[in-house]
Amino acid sequence: MLVLEMKRPDFKEGAYGVVFFTSDGRATKVFRRRTDASEEHVESVFQSEVCAYKLATSDANLRCLIPEFFGCVSVERITNAAGCDVSSQFFLHRAYQMQRIEGDFVKLGTLLESIRQPVIDNFRSAGIRHTCDVSVIVKNGAVTSVIDFATQKFVLEHQPL
Repeated sequence: MLVLEMKRPDFKEGAYGVVFFTSDGRATKVFRRRTDASEEHVESVFQSEVCAYKLATSDANLRCLIPEFFGCVSVERITNAAGCDVSSQFFLHRAYQMQRIEGDFVKLGTLLESIRQPVIDNFRSAGIRHTCDVSVIVKNGAVTSVIDFATQKFVLEHQPL
């Protein structure tokens, strides 16, 4: 079981989760509880991402572009920088690990179409349709690393307060 700490610069926050970076070269994405999304919605997003990593791992055109995927993990506890337990803000059983990729990520959508489109086409060919939020590393005019993709997009339906 993992114990993770929200201490800068060892984590990055996204729309659905927080990615924690550990000294063993891994990145662990843990999905957070949201007041504007049901637990079922968050579960669908989580499953879509996990499925996409599995598909990309088994595709020769994508395997070399994505971080090594280590699969789903359980998190025991998450603490903030002051050491307080903030686990209740997360779904501790909705987490997965991948290889940590170092570099400067940019959104795929900001790149020239000649660079962007082949990446999108390769992901779609593998059954991975949600690529609008993809972040990439580009070296010498070519995409070398890709993160933040899913098999499909789930539209967030606002929950009543």
